Amino acid sequence: MFSAGQATRMDAWVAAIASQIKPGVCSPAEPGFQIASSNSEILSCPTTDTEAVFNFSYTTIQGFDEATVFEATGAPAGATVTFSPTALSSSGIFTMTIGNLDATATGEYTIAVTGTSSPGSVVDIIDVLLKNTCTAIVCDTYASDENLALNIADGNSGQAGQPLLEHIISIPDFAIIEGITINVDVTHTYIGDLIVRVIHPDGVTFIDVYDGDCGNNANFDITFDDEAGTIACASPTIGTFAPGEALSEFNGMQAQGDWTILIADFFAQDTGNLNDWSITICAEEALSVDEFSLSDFAIFPNPNTGEFSVKLNSNSGNAINIDVFDIRGRRIFNNSYTNSANFNQTINLNDAKSGMYLVTISDGANKITKKIIVK
Repeated sequence: MFSAGQATRMDAWVAAIASQIKPGVCSPAEPGFQIASSNSEILSCPTTDTEAVFNFSYTTIQGFDEATVFEATGAPAGATVTFSPTALSSSGIFTMTIGNLDATATGEYTIAVTGTSSPGSVVDIIDVLLKNTCTAIVCDTYASDENLALNIADGNSGQAGQPLLEHIISIPDFAIIEGITINVDVTHTYIGDLIVRVIHPDGVTFIDVYDGDCGNNANFDITFDDEAGTIACASPTIGTFAPGEALSEFNGMQAQGDWTILIADFFAQDTGNLNDWSITICAEEALSVDEFSLSDFAIFPNPNTGEFSVKLNSNSGNAINIDVFDIRGRRIFNNSYTNSANFNQTINLNDAKSGMYLVTISDGANKITKKIIVK
């Protein structure tokens, strides 16, 4: 509260500046530009890659039309840096190609990309990361048994002793989480009654992936992914949607151990089951040393339109497994083929979008990972 004297002085101050105040009007931004990157981190390897391409958007503000020139610092020694175009004077896109990677040392490189207008009146800087470490983001899925048919006890309207359904998936592999998605398949007559929590093996960190959404709709089979949109409720609710809380809370943590799902029904009269659930862990892994004879191994054509052939000679007698991962590490193709002396198999990535993909081929004893470009 103000004293009488303070209130009088405040009133006088407001009156003095009243003529300068225009309600609802903000001063416009100064003319200039902004730079943003659509792929601010790229994984590469000097033994398998010759270049890495970063994509940027250039957006002008308040009619800014001065020519802006692009340059970079921090690229690995021995690499070449090429911008296309080298300058822009209106909103558009540009690329930065880090070339000659086969002549560089492994390591992580933070590259500062600078846009400078002529005669240098406006400058914007953005950092991107080149992880020239011979690693790739690989995702593995760990699933419960199918058709668990575990009963979700009917709720008691929030009274003490609320019953919980608990189930565990054990992940045996050591991995530092770079990304995670969780799928939960539930049969229930009123899914708005439910809360679904996933607990990390540390027993402390947890995420409520589902928090009473969708009211009186029945049943759901949802993959929870931070990058997905909001839940589109239906009966059943099926698809990939954003979780109630961000799964990125688990990023940087160890994946190994017992993961627990808890499901609670907070209201009476509606019942259901947990059918199954799974966890997909994406982690950075070292690219395998090429153990197939390179003289016998080929992927062609590359680049391609989503259809390509894999040719190799394997003496193991084991089945040939082929996996294809997108740039986010999601497995988009998986199949096993009968081994033959001169293996030659055509792979078709139906409806694959343009971009870079990782193809991993193994025969149980040998493994190789190669990059392909889909136009």
